[in-house]
Amino acid sequence: MPHIFTVTEPTHRISETPIESSGNGSEAAPLHMRIIWYGVAAVVTIPLNPALFALFHDVLGWVNYAAYAVSLTLVNVLQFLWSFFIGFRTHESWTTSARRQGVALVVFNLLNYALVIVLQAVFPMFEKAIIVGVQVAVAIVKFVVYHYWVYPERAVQVAEGEK
Repeated sequence: MPHIFTVTEPTHRISETPIESSGNGSEAAPLHMRIIWYGVAAVVTIPLNPALFALFHDVLGWVNYAAYAVSLTLVNVLQFLWSFFIGFRTHESWTTSARRQGVALVVFNLLNYALVIVLQAVFPMFEKAIIVGVQVAVAIVKFVVYHYWVYPERAVQVAEGEK
């Protein structure tokens, strides 16, 4: 019988193997799949954003800045759901990823909105092309931030006996 002050070795060790489930209930997506799913989202959201802008601005007669604010908001709701559940699955918990995505969304949406409104004022004949151009430019930077910070693909430590 060991003495009560005897230090014993743990029965299992921590390894660097990924855990099988993530914060949103599925395996973390590898980089190549993230790129593919991000591309699929782009095929939907890049034409959707100027189409919604045209609906609010051209059809409903809203002012430029309000039409784009609502368009950008609706597209971002779709992108958030897509990123969390499909494109950027991760091992991070919901609260960690949600906080980080909130910060990223605020920064990138302010940048996107400011660039679009300023460029549309300078080049009013290219309203929809400006929306697409800015969205693509911001999306490239956003992908990198999402992959490495918002929804990181990191090895998660698990006990060997639980693999």
